[in-house]
Amino acid sequence: MTGSLSMQPNNDTDGIAEKFGSRNAEVQFAIRLVALLVVGTFATNAFRLVRKIESSVFEEPWMLAGTLGQFWGMGMFTIAVASLCMLLSRRWSSVEQWHSLRWVVIPTIAIFTWCYSTYDFNFFLQQQHLIDRSSLVLLGLASIWRPAFLGAFLFQLGTILAHLGHPLPFSWTDKSPLIDILVVANVFLLGWRFRIWRSEHFLIVVVYIVAIHYFRPGVGKLAIGWFSDGHLSNLFLNAVYQNEWLPGCGTAEVSLLAKRIASADYLLKAMTLLVELLPLLFLLHRKVLIVGLVLAVGLHFGIYLSSGILFWKWIVLDFSIAVTFGTLSKTTADRLFNRNSAIGFGISLCVGFVLYVSAPVLAWYDAPLAFHYHLQVTGASGQTYQIPPSSLAPFDLQFAQGRLAFLEKQPLLVDCLGSCTSRPTLYACRDIDSAVRLAKARDKFGVKRFDKMQATNVEQLLRRYVNNWNHGVPRNVFDWIPDPPQHISTFPQSGFSQAVWNCQEAPKQITILRTTAFHRDFKTTTIEDRIVHTIDVATPPQSTRLPFRGQPLNCPTINLVTNRNEGGTIAGATPSTYTVYCLGSPNLREFFMEPAGD
Repeated sequence: MTGSLSMQPNNDTDGIAEKFGSRNAEVQFAIRLVALLVVGTFATNAFRLVRKIESSVFEEPWMLAGTLGQFWGMGMFTIAVASLCMLLSRRWSSVEQWHSLRWVVIPTIAIFTWCYSTYDFNFFLQQQHLIDRSSLVLLGLASIWRPAFLGAFLFQLGTILAHLGHPLPFSWTDKSPLIDILVVANVFLLGWRFRIWRSEHFLIVVVYIVAIHYFRPGVGKLAIGWFSDGHLSNLFLNAVYQNEWLPGCGTAEVSLLAKRIASADYLLKAMTLLVELLPLLFLLHRKVLIVGLVLAVGLHFGIYLSSGILFWKWIVLDFSIAVTFGTLSKTTADRLFNRNSAIGFGISLCVGFVLYVSAPVLAWYDAPLAFHYHLQVTGASGQTYQIPPSSLAPFDLQFAQGRLAFLEKQPLLVDCLGSCTSRPTLYACRDIDSAVRLAKARDKFGVKRFDKMQATNVEQLLRRYVNNWNHGVPRNVFDWIPDPPQHISTFPQSGFSQAVWNCQEAPKQITILRTTAFHRDFKTTTIEDRIVHTIDVATPPQSTRLPFRGQPLNCPTINLVTNRNEGGTIAGATPSTYTVYCLGSPNLREFFMEPAGD
């Protein structure tokens, strides 16, 4: 009796100590997890500063070397060297749960290696950048072999991504979560080397990155009242009008499909919001996560069928993460998935909606109004040809999205694929059925997006394209590799009789037209046809080519607005008469000169 009584306090003490130790371990785990989230968020934002690199770097045959003179390049070089020194002796198999993590890491590296070593010849910069492409492939393979090379791989990848954003803006949306996962993976590895973080921390952050990329659009849709005012049939009709989506379908078939989408409109919108808000519960149970990711894959296929927009990188990532967590041991899964984890995860997503700015807020209304920019070339014979966006690779995405509003000085109502974020604008678009009503709504609700420098850049890009600047470029080994799927599918416009431009004859003029149409009763009617911009290719007005550096210039001087703020001279120009805008970059020495008053 006495012995049994004397043992009871010890059992209670041991139980309290064990409970206290468990709670203390949970707190430490949570603190380190938050630290990885904070540092990772900072790192992903810092990685995107690659867009600040001077464009002159991209003119060199080896871009990576040129970035070392830039702030971003020096920072990434330091990280790459640190990763190499601290992790060279470590293998991926040294990381706990690598048998599961590999399903995320390896496919993500492979996707970027494939996509950004096989892009088309850059006819704007007149560079193939074979050294950078080869380096990306070698570093990609090395990163799959050893984690020490991941920092160098990101360094090279960022440089290639940045050069594709010159001279036109480059969309990161279709690749954003994959980039963030690799950047945070490198941060995790450096901390893991010093036992700051464990694989469980990284696993949760991977889920967080994917979750926030769905959660932010979901909350954004709720905030603007998308469920009540959004109409998915308009998205479908806009895609058909702008990018000739589903080219095999006639007018009757398109109208029938639009009606069927409209009949299921609220169901489809409810499913969309379910997929985008379900991440709040991702850590409640492993099955919730896997089901949510499978539903997300289904959502992307639905988006593709209705608009021609294929988030195939997201699809691969969602599937990879589902496999990753499906292969986790039950012991690990029980530690990660529980009620407390779900509560903390949900709170962190709400905080991330404000702070995790690298995840885009994909929320807008699909207005019953759409426009299409049509590019055509007039040859020396007078015959006209069309330029579909797909033929402008590697700049095809910018043209497929139709983001050329910076060419127009008049206000516009909607953006890419008829999207708008203002409810009054949406209501105004619903009443438009003629050019007169279009003009009135445009004057009241339209937004001006004209940008002189952007317009100058796109003019020079198109001028180089039609002048066949890529003619005679020898094929390289990367040209024999199949191209990755397009993010937005586009097709030659069936409403135009022109053949596709393929350098059939000497170009004379480029014309950019915009047609505007409204949808009523699931039928599309064009109400405006306008010439937005013309480029005289045969005799460019008031343009010249500067001689190479070092050659004397015997003519009046004029200040040049260039990427390097350099001075220069142009024959026949006077400082008081002309403003000069750089077309491209200083090393290419091409400038456009126009009266200062324009």
